[in-house]
Amino acid sequence: MIRSMLLKMVAALALVFSSAVAFAQSTNPYVTAFQEWVVFFDSGKSAFPAGKEGMVKEIVQAYKTRASTQTIEVLVVGYADTVGNPESNKKLTIARAASVKQALVAAGIPANRVRVEGMGVDPGYAAQNNLSYESTRRVVVSFVPVGQ
Repeated sequence: MIRSMLLKMVAALALVFSSAVAFAQSTNPYVTAFQEWVVFFDSGKSAFPAGKEGMVKEIVQAYKTRASTQTIEVLVVGYADTVGNPESNKKLTIARAASVKQALVAAGIPANRVRVEGMGVDPGYAAQNNLSYESTRRVVVSFVPVGQ
């Protein structure tokens, strides 16, 4: 009986939440469910990793769906691990982000809608998220309103 009541409460809360999100999206085109994708890289490498074609297709499809109702751009942000000097890491993160941009543009996203940033080292990321050291070598792809 308690389980049944809890399930009904969860279902009611889900309905309220989904209704609130639908209302927010209908009144403000920039309120959307947050989506991001992460591409991991080998140490010192900036070439787009093999085997990520499915992720690229997923990002392109999500972009096309979202761009049909909103003016958005793709934000591609690169990060590095703490190996090497800060200047080299900054250049490496820009190169990694650029390789992801190249893959997205080749798959159909307009180049003028993809913004690249290189952040260099983010030493707290792995520790804050209880992840391995290697996971700091990444590029994060997300959608943002144009100009934000």
